[in-house]
Amino acid sequence: MVFKAWKDAESNRLTWDRAKLRLPLVGNVIESRFYVQFLETLANLVENGLPLLRSLELSRDAAQNLHIRGHLDRVIDMVGDGRTFSRALLNTGIFPPLLIDMVSVGEKTGKLDNSLRRAAERYDSELNKNLSRVMELIMPIVLVVMAVLIGTMAYLMITAILLTINNLGGK
Repeated sequence: MVFKAWKDAESNRLTWDRAKLRLPLVGNVIESRFYVQFLETLANLVENGLPLLRSLELSRDAAQNLHIRGHLDRVIDMVGDGRTFSRALLNTGIFPPLLIDMVSVGEKTGKLDNSLRRAAERYDSELNKNLSRVMELIMPIVLVVMAVLIGTMAYLMITAILLTINNLGGK
């Protein structure tokens, strides 16, 4: 309850969003999910003729993580100041080199939307791998917890039955 109140407070949301990205296993899933959503949205907007700066603004608005949104604000400012999109991504320091390289190739070939779509497909594949890894680790944990709960319930039931038998036999 206290934790939920803390994380839901607007003043703590940025800290919580930053911390979520650092969580083992889950952080990679959140990050991959963001890249897929961001890149697919951006690719669709650019492909349909929207200027890059406006496409970035709309794609940023779709991002729910405040930490990532802050970095996207910096990217938008840099692109607005005349830097290339790939250079702006590089300057933030949080985007992976492969993504930056793919964007750079798209800028140089004039097919940014194709590069963004390919990058989205790559991160979608990575997201699926990360989710599979999380599930592989969670399933044994769930089985152990269920075994402990069932064992505890069986122990309590047998103990209660034996106590009842002992009490009946003693009278």
